[in-house]
Amino acid sequence: LYCPECNHSLNGVKESSSFQEIFDSKKEEPMTQSESFSEISEELPEVDHSTLAKSTLKVKKISTLSLLFLGTLGLLFFLTKGIIWWISELKTPAHPSQKNVHSTSSQSQKNTIPAPIEAPLLSQFHSRRSFTKKLPKGKIKWSYQTQGRIAVKAAYANNLVYVASEDQWVYALDPKGHLKWKYKTGGEISSSPFVDSELVFVGSTDHFLYALEASTGRLKWQFLTSDALYSSPLVWKGVVYIGGHDQYVYAIDAKTGQEKWKTKLQASNFSSPILYDSHIIITDTQGSLYLIELSKGTIQSQFKTPLGKPIYATPTISKGYIYVPSSDNYLYTLEYKSFKKLSQLLLKGLFVSSPYVDEKMLYMGSNTGMFYAIDTKQSSIEWAFSTQAEILSSPLVVENRIYFATMK
Repeated sequence: LYCPECNHSLNGVKESSSFQEIFDSKKEEPMTQSESFSEISEELPEVDHSTLAKSTLKVKKISTLSLLFLGTLGLLFFLTKGIIWWISELKTPAHPSQKNVHSTSSQSQKNTIPAPIEAPLLSQFHSRRSFTKKLPKGKIKWSYQTQGRIAVKAAYANNLVYVASEDQWVYALDPKGHLKWKYKTGGEISSSPFVDSELVFVGSTDHFLYALEASTGRLKWQFLTSDALYSSPLVWKGVVYIGGHDQYVYAIDAKTGQEKWKTKLQASNFSSPILYDSHIIITDTQGSLYLIELSKGTIQSQFKTPLGKPIYATPTISKGYIYVPSSDNYLYTLEYKSFKKLSQLLLKGLFVSSPYVDEKMLYMGSNTGMFYAIDTKQSSIEWAFSTQAEILSSPLVVENRIYFATMK
C-alpha cells in the first residue's frame, strides 16, 4: 500500500492509525542523506582572522595613500596655474631701448583695438607714493568769468595771465584777477596763447593767427590761413610755427607776420608743434607724426600709427624719447633719432592733452575720467585714479603733487 499524497509505503502501519498520525510519524524520521550539514561544515578549512584583518588594513592604507597622492597632485596643479597667471599679470615690457618690443613689423597684427586695460586704482597703492595722502582743500583766491568755455591752458608772462576763451576774446589779467585788457577775434579760440617777449600769439577758428602787444592787447599783425586754427603756436628764434586745419604747417616771421615757408601734411592738424634739436614735431588726424626741419620745412621722418586714428594731443619729448597719446587708446613711445616705435601701451579713453614726464613717470588724463601714472622705463601702468569726469587739461607736477583739472 502506498500513501496517495506522497506515494510513501504504508506497510506496517496500523489500520487504526489516522492519516495525520502516519504523516507525523514520517516527519520525525531522520535524514537519509549520507552527510549532514554539520558534517560538511566540519570539513571546510579554518579561516585565519588575524591575516584577514592585516590584509584589509593594508588595502585601506594603500587607498588612503593613493587619495593623498592624487589630492597633492591636484593642489600642485592649481598652485602652478595660479603662479603662472600671477607672473603673467606682473610681466611688463622691457625698456624702450631694447629691440623687438611690440614691433610694428609683425604681419600677424590685426587692425582691431583690443579691450582697454582696467588699470589698478590709486587706492591700491597708498603705501607706495607719498602724494596719495589726503591733501588739504585749495582755496580760491580769485576768479574771472568769461562768456564762453575756456578749453585751453593759460600763459603767464610779464606779471600777467593771458587767457583765450571760446567767446572769441583774449584776456590779460593781473595777479589779483583784474582785467588789464582784452581783444576780440573773429571766431572761437581753442588755441593756447604763446607769449614771446613783447608779443602774444594766438590762433582762432576765423582762420587768422594774431600777434598782440603783450602790455596793451593792441593788434600788431594777423596772418590769414585757409581754415580754422586749433593748434597753439610755437615761437623760436623769431619765427612762429603753427599747424592748421587746412593740412599745412606754417613758419611765419614773428615781427612782420610774413610767411617763411609752409609744408603740407597728409591730414588736418589739431595738436601743437613741439621743438627738439632744430626740428619741430607735429601730428595729424590720420595718425601720423612728422619730424620737420626748421629752415625749409622739409619732412625728414614720419611715423604712422597702425590704425591711423587721429592724434589730438600734443606729444611730449624727454631724454630722446617721444611719447604720443593717440585716439586709438594707445600711448606710443618712439626713439627720436630713428623715429621708430619702441613700445605701445593700451589704455582706456581718448587723450586730447599733453602728458607730463619727469625722471621716471609719465602722467596724463583721458576723457573717461581716468588719470594715469605710467612707468616710462617699463612702459607699464604704475597706478590709475578715476575722477568720473572728463580730463581735457594737461597735468602739472610740483613738489611731488599732481595738479590737473576736470570738466566737473
